[in-house]
Amino acid sequence: VGTHAQPDKVFSLCTGGLAGGGAAGGAATGAPVVVVATAGRHVLLIDLADDAAAIARYEAWHAAGALPPEIGASIRAADIRAMDIYRSGNRLVMIMETGPDHHPAAKAAADRADPAVRAWEERMDGVQRPLPWAAPDAKWTPASPIFSLDDQP
Repeated sequence: VGTHAQPDKVFSLCTGGLAGGGAAGGAATGAPVVVVATAGRHVLLIDLADDAAAIARYEAWHAAGALPPEIGASIRAADIRAMDIYRSGNRLVMIMETGPDHHPAAKAAADRADPAVRAWEERMDGVQRPLPWAAPDAKWTPASPIFSLDDQP
């Protein structure tokens, strides 16, 4: 396990899926992935297949009221307090706000044990594409903060 400290966050290299990313990626293979292990804001990126039909399916699956209730419950149970996904072209950006009881390794373990989450992640795997620089077998890739207005004069 390695860590990289930032002023208000610690990034840990461990085994398991990304919080909010479900059971796919490292969780399924045991490969290491980077996860954020503190409360706060998390910004993650992934691509979709560069295909209009795949993008339309992904947006339909994520439209207001379309998320299966058990998936939303799983996310909320992990102390993920807010989650928003934005799209530009085929690139997705997820912004998550997590509370102090958010534990990525515990979320990954719960996801692996939950048939509904596994089925959801298999559906997402059909249209999501890890970034070219993603860790092996990782799914969503954390973005590193490089600017904060709060740190400026």
